[in-house]
Amino acid sequence: MSKELFYKDTQLLKFIRTMNNLLYLKICLVTIIFFLSCNKQTENTQKILENAKLLHTNEIDVDFLLGRPNQITIGDNRLVITDNIDEKALAFYDIKSGTFIGRRIGIGQGPNEVIPPLLLPRSSESEVLSIIQRQNGRYTEHNIPNLAKENFVPNRSLEFENIDRLTQTNSGFIVSGPYEEGSIRILDRVGGIIKSQNIYPHYINDLNQPADRYVYGQGHIAYNRKNDVLAFASYFTGEASFYKLVGDSLEILKNFDFSLPSELRNRIAHSTGSASLKDSDMEYFSDIYSTSNHFYLLYTGIAMKDKNSASNSYIFKFSKEGQLLDTYKTDKKIISFCVQDDDSKGYGVALSEDMDYILVEMMNI
Repeated sequence: MSKELFYKDTQLLKFIRTMNNLLYLKICLVTIIFFLSCNKQTENTQKILENAKLLHTNEIDVDFLLGRPNQITIGDNRLVITDNIDEKALAFYDIKSGTFIGRRIGIGQGPNEVIPPLLLPRSSESEVLSIIQRQNGRYTEHNIPNLAKENFVPNRSLEFENIDRLTQTNSGFIVSGPYEEGSIRILDRVGGIIKSQNIYPHYINDLNQPADRYVYGQGHIAYNRKNDVLAFASYFTGEASFYKLVGDSLEILKNFDFSLPSELRNRIAHSTGSASLKDSDMEYFSDIYSTSNHFYLLYTGIAMKDKNSASNSYIFKFSKEGQLLDTYKTDKKIISFCVQDDDSKGYGVALSEDMDYILVEMMNI
């Protein structure tokens, strides 16, 4: 080998070693920055939870929560609770008179019957109850006073394809599901697709399969029709995001990360198979509600295997523009909740110390 060729090979090896060293340093630097940012973010979340205001709940003396109630909403001074008993899907309670109205809407495939599980998208119209049958995508709107009088004929009925969550806008709907083109679809008044949009965080968006992206990235959505703002609260990753609907597009207003130490994100980043969740993964946001002026997000922040033994929950209160205003720590584990439109009082399905389902009232929320 000539001296000239040997010199060139030596210089090439030195260059490769230098580049490898630089790449290694870059990886180390990125890892350190990521680690420090995660620690800082975790400290911020823990501080928010530690400084949360204590929110006392008053148990409402009722004896009709006999099944497994998992959703509650309010309209026309009536609470509507999903509670599958006696082949009826919904329980109605009058908060003014303090009386149980009864159970409404039969379970089955007949006319004006429903097939659980149900989703109760919250409408800003106080006398309208929206129901989604998640198994078949059938959407119905009902007049709450009519339901109380056992008139089950819906005001409106639509069929949606492949949806998991739904919220109503001023001009149609926003839905979420495992879509190839993104996590969100903006629909017109009859369910036609106007636009699809991706709001997954980058580490989920890098996954190949739409179903995998949705398993990890799913969450609750609510819409403020007064300000045209969509709120998204993730179930497994801890993000809370707020978007302004401008024309047919969602523009980000605020983005928060309320996650705690967990191996899930690292597992997602190195995922090679189908999405899977473990009992040790965290449950973050388990419910969401919108009034005319505020968003309320129900936060657990505990491993799923321990969630039913938790003795409290947190409620994050945001402005209609997505600004965090207050954080409350409840004295009971809240399963689902709703808030009066004037923000004066909240109601929830909760767990008692004996792990029974109870109905509670929350003041000064």
